Amino acid sequence: MHKLLDNVPWGKVSHPLHAFLVILLLSATCALAQSVTPSSSTSQPSQPPVSESAYSHANKLAALSRAGNVDATRELSREPFRNAGIPTEVADAFGFTDRIAQAEIAYRQGQHSAVHEQDVVNAINNLASTLGAPAWTHTNQAEVRRLRVRLFATLPKLFANHEPPDAKGLHSLLSSKMSPIEASYIATTMLCMKVFYSDFQFTDAERAKNRTLDPAAVAATQKQREGQMLDIVQGRSNTMSVTDLLAAGDHLFADLGMPAQQTSQMQKTNAPVTAAKAPKGGF
Repeated sequence: MHKLLDNVPWGKVSHPLHAFLVILLLSATCALAQSVTPSSSTSQPSQPPVSESAYSHANKLAALSRAGNVDATRELSREPFRNAGIPTEVADAFGFTDRIAQAEIAYRQGQHSAVHEQDVVNAINNLASTLGAPAWTHTNQAEVRRLRVRLFATLPKLFANHEPPDAKGLHSLLSSKMSPIEASYIATTMLCMKVFYSDFQFTDAERAKNRTLDPAAVAATQKQREGQMLDIVQGRSNTMSVTDLLAAGDHLFADLGMPAQQTSQMQKTNAPVTAAKAPKGGF
């Protein structure tokens, strides 16, 4: 799974602001944001040391967050956006990282309920319906579980099951429960997969049928579906206003159990930030 987004056709995404808003709704995975020179007085989010991989850095943050380190939780809340190539400063400005961090801190303190795979399914499918996306973009619990297993390979500290064994002494790889950060990571990644990766662009029935078809025909269908999704990302196939898009983004995170807050202590204490150039890396 690592380097998953290296082959994303970044140049196909056009208007940076529109792409960012739509991808926050598709949960943030395919856009290039406009490059702005950071102010020298601006506090920038921490980045992994040059000698440390992004995955190692994220795993360390996940371990610290699980142990109750609030600063690590705040920084870990940026990972779904950072790994998707969206400037974390922009995600901060729209309040998305803050709401994830608040939910995660409350979850670790026993004051926020867990997120379940079906919650992720509902959030993605509700968003797809709102955007008028094709029926094949809808997901299901089995597909969400498959993606969680893939992500576990590179981010075990974030995705591994830390619950005790069951009554039979068995310990499953993944818990039925997810923290808010894990659920956000799964949702953002799943929606990117729906744009660019054939493994996630066909229903179970279609995949079974594809095994009997000419591979060239299957590839042509996949290319057509990628084009459909890029039309949505570029704003060519919907008439939603920016206000509508932001509202849909709010609903996505609300469906994951992370409603927007009017004003939070984090927003009061965080220094202002300016957008930086989005990385072109992958998961």
